[in-house]
Amino acid sequence: MKTIDLHGCTIHDAWKRFIAFAYEKSLDKEKDIRVITGHGAIQKEFPRWCEACVHAKKWETEPYNSGSYKVRLR
Repeated sequence: MKTIDLHGCTIHDAWKRFIAFAYEKSLDKEKDIRVITGHGAIQKEFPRWCEACVHAKKWETEPYNSGSYKVRLR
């Protein structure tokens, strides 16, 4: 599973990086990606980003790390 670490990015940069990564991995026919958000503002915003992302099908926090999401791509 491919991973992107957004921890430490600004909200705006993290949003742009997530959308670009999801798009790129959907073109690569990846089914799942891991997104590390950390436990701050990005984590709070992330579910809304997934709702707005045409490439994200579903998402959930990973059981061992609440600052990390598993995202299923379309």
